[in-house]
Amino acid sequence: MARWTTDFNSQGYKDFYYLICDEFIEIDDIKSRSIRHEIRKGLKRSKVNLITKQTLLEQGYEVYKKAFRKYKTNVMEMNKQQFVKMVKSLDEKIDIWGVFYEEELVAWTIIKVYDEYCDRMIEKYNPDFLKYKISAALNYEINSYYIKNKDKYILSGTKSLNHDTNIQDYLENKFNYKKKYCKLNVVYVWYLKLFVDILYPFRKNFYKYKTGFFS
Repeated sequence: MARWTTDFNSQGYKDFYYLICDEFIEIDDIKSRSIRHEIRKGLKRSKVNLITKQTLLEQGYEVYKKAFRKYKTNVMEMNKQQFVKMVKSLDEKIDIWGVFYEEELVAWTIIKVYDEYCDRMIEKYNPDFLKYKISAALNYEINSYYIKNKDKYILSGTKSLNHDTNIQDYLENKFNYKKKYCKLNVVYVWYLKLFVDILYPFRKNFYKYKTGFFS
């Protein structure tokens, strides 16, 4: 199977998109009072900063487990050994951000940095601490660091194919992210295409099981 995108930022396609932010807004310039309050609360109750691979190895898996178990997903959960292997494989272009609540790591994100943009690859929050607006704090600091200070735009993934999530709506509504629509091209070998065509009408049933087949 081969998969690629074309016709970036086209209004002719509405089935697939990239989520992008290229504008940072200071707290005092945000129009919504409630959003300003969320960010300030998050920054007051937590600390956001770049962390090392070692910190992620030591504290990140517990956050991952708690976050993952809140998902409705067709992706298999990593065990500790797989998580360690993933972290150790990260290259030098990676930034790792952590959010700490009273010295405890409660959220983290892995960002790959390119010349003109950065890609938010993986992001996990301990759901027990979301009430402290840790997501608002993390997003504000990331946008400030990359957009304001580094003059890069931020890519926060594509249309979600693996699990239900409200994070993209959250980023659009509160942090000025925008959908950039494009055409998703997928080519299968003939026998796999036939198999997919037969099963596709029943794809929602596959999401009940962690097969990853339609991801």
